[in-house]
Amino acid sequence: MIPEVGAALELEVGAVAHGGHCVARHDGQVVFVRHALPGERVLARITAVEDSGRYLRADAEAVLRAADGRREPPCPAWRDCGGCDWQHAQPAASRQLKAQVVQDALRRFGGVERTVTVQEIPLAAPGRPAGMGWRTRAQLSVDAAGHAGMLRPRSHDVVALSGCPQLDPRLDELAVFDRSWPPGSRVRVVAPAEGGARVLGAGRHDPVHEKAAGRRWAVAADGFWQVHPGAADALVEAVQDALEPEPGERLVDLYSGVGLFGLTLAARHDLAATTLVEGDRAACRWARANARGLDVRVVSAAVERWVRAPRALDAVDLVVLDPPRVGAGRAVVTAIAAARPRAVAYVACDPVALARDVATFAGLGMGLLDVRALDLFPTTHHVECVATLAPIS
Repeated sequence: MIPEVGAALELEVGAVAHGGHCVARHDGQVVFVRHALPGERVLARITAVEDSGRYLRADAEAVLRAADGRREPPCPAWRDCGGCDWQHAQPAASRQLKAQVVQDALRRFGGVERTVTVQEIPLAAPGRPAGMGWRTRAQLSVDAAGHAGMLRPRSHDVVALSGCPQLDPRLDELAVFDRSWPPGSRVRVVAPAEGGARVLGAGRHDPVHEKAAGRRWAVAADGFWQVHPGAADALVEAVQDALEPEPGERLVDLYSGVGLFGLTLAARHDLAATTLVEGDRAACRWARANARGLDVRVVSAAVERWVRAPRALDAVDLVVLDPPRVGAGRAVVTAIAAARPRAVAYVACDPVALARDVATFAGLGMGLLDVRALDLFPTTHHVECVATLAPIS
């Protein structure tokens, strides 16, 4: 008999799964449990019955036997808010969970066995608990009463907040949780490396300026930039280590954004040619501004279309790609593999999408050499990976 929503179950919690929950079983049924840790025994309440009852979702409401890695969550709204998945885990324990997720994804969807360690990115955030204070950009939702907050997990319901320890301390001065906002609106805030924190209104914005890899970067205020203050530097170093560029080589940077990877490598190494390809026109404009003084080419085009053009990847030695969460996909992977670059650095924000593309690369003669995982989103289930691939001899 399938338990109903609202029913309480006593569960032995098993392995971590992708998405911020752990797996338990009840009468042979799979139960995805939030707010639990592997090895715990919990009293959980069913929150959803999905896929015609094939599996259940539940929240752990009481811990009957705690795991060693559990901690008291520092935010009073941790249970209701969807902004954090592992706030109840010690930071080191949450990194171990993320490492397991990456390893499982590579094995199940990529067909490769790898031991993964998730690297901590040190951060000093005054007044914030460990693992908090890293989010320099955020979009908050506003409830019917005009209060800003975060969405509940797997929901559009707004949890009004009095504060958020995940936010960079500089954003406190904006007092966004003390103000009244138009009901149903969104509140976007940013704390760039240069200039003060600010709330972004509707319409066009001047750029903000960030610092990374020894350079100054112009970025649209509401455009994409890594939200952790140490993320850009950590990713650049991981990509450089993966490619080990040599003088005279030719580099193509796909999904290049404002040029973080391609422009940094062009500035640091005596490359013969550097091409950046990005589908977002605004990002391309800022990439060209950031490229001043460098001999590079910025192409405004959808990557999936550009790589299929004749001679697009001719004589390329190095490829770096940072695709969206869904991954690069077969068409892009096929075009890269056909070009036979010496090395590929694949920056991935979703381990399952990465693993699927790794499997596609392997079928086309390019193997996985290394995977580095970085904890750029502490207290959440998200983890960034940089994979190194090369032709299989």
